[in-house]
Amino acid sequence: MKEAVKAIPTCGFNVEELTTATGMKLSVIDVGGGRKLNRAMYCTGAEGLIFVVDSSDEERFSEARDELKGLLLAEATTWGIPFVVMANKQDIPESVDPSNLIEALGLREFNCNKWTVQGTSAATGEGLRESIETLCEMIKSFRKERR
Repeated sequence: MKEAVKAIPTCGFNVEELTTATGMKLSVIDVGGGRKLNRAMYCTGAEGLIFVVDSSDEERFSEARDELKGLLLAEATTWGIPFVVMANKQDIPESVDPSNLIEALGLREFNCNKWTVQGTSAATGEGLRESIETLCEMIKSFRKERR
């Protein structure tokens, strides 16, 4: 997490290993958003999820909501796992405030999952570290609850 990289859209999927400042090791699988893939198959064994939404593109919020529902409500492999919604592109003036995404994405429906929404900007790095740290704490709690 010490290295800044230029963000480019994902075609297909990318896999990276990440070690956080607290020493937690994460396997990060970026499955992109353009093509229809069976994203749920990449979530087998997941203990947490980061879901990135372009908060400047309100026209795609319903698509994002459907995708998130498909991942978290329809799949036994993701049932109950914590997730962080990154409201990306907060550096753009037209972006929707992260708190407004709660309704737009129907997040209150996910009552079996712990979740939060974090404003981020991949371009400036704002909110990225906080999002990952929050997810790590949620994963630690999830692990304790499963015991």
